[in-house]
Amino acid sequence: MKKSKEDIELAKLLKEQIKPAPENGWFVRKVMNRLPEKSQSFFSKSEILSFIICGIILIAGWCYQIIHVTTAQFITTADLFGVSAMFIFSLALMSYIAYPLLKKG
Repeated sequence: MKKSKEDIELAKLLKEQIKPAPENGWFVRKVMNRLPEKSQSFFSKSEILSFIICGIILIAGWCYQIIHVTTAQFITTADLFGVSAMFIFSLALMSYIAYPLLKKG
């Protein structure tokens, strides 16, 4: 975005009228010490929501696979592939959740 002539003049005017900060090194520490503690969250709300959605999908997938394998007369390669895929996705979700927690702690 290109600055217009009015923007440049306004910035110059504001810089001229602003009062300089006091020369006091203690000022910054005092202000920083009075700031409230910021709670740190490992995950954002969108990540937590996606974990919950993925967890629900994985639980539904596991239920489907277990019911399908136990009621089938024989196990096919598609069943093995489905169970393997569910296992891999479960490990991926668990590692995606656990990695930041282990790294932080």
